[in-house]
Amino acid sequence: MENSRKPSMAKTVFFVLNQQMCQLEDIKVNDRTLDELLAETNQDIESLMSNVDSFAMTQRLWD
Repeated sequence: MENSRKPSMAKTVFFVLNQQMCQLEDIKVNDRTLDELLAETNQDIESLMSNVDSFAMTQRLWD
C-alpha cells in the first residue's frame, strides 16, 4: 500500500474493507455512512475519499 498513488484516506478505507475489519456502512463521513454517500454522489470510493477531510470507522457490536 505504501507505493500506491491513492490518497492516504482511500488507502486506509481499502485496507480495512479488504481485511474485512468493517463494511461500508461502518465508515462515517461527516455523520453520514460511506455507502449512503457513494449512492448519492455516484462516485467510486477513491474519488469520494480524495475530497473528504476526515472520516471515522465504527465497530458494530453483535449480541
